Amino acid sequence: MKVQFAPGAFDDFEGTQEELDALVAELEEMFESMSPEELAAQSREVDVADIPEHVRAGLLDEPRTLQ
Repeated sequence: MKVQFAPGAFDDFEGTQEELDALVAELEEMFESMSPEELAAQSREVDVADIPEHVRAGLLDEPRTLQ
């Protein structure tokens, strides 16, 4: 398994690029180090209506490069 972030997932992030890079690295490391059982235990359902529109739209888009 691999964690992938939808285009636009961090558009509302308020911080520096270095802080964002550290957050993404922490999330990826946390995901990679969990067993499937641990991951399932810490997961929760998400109501699609709670996901911002620009992120939902990005789920269908091709990968993009942020500048």
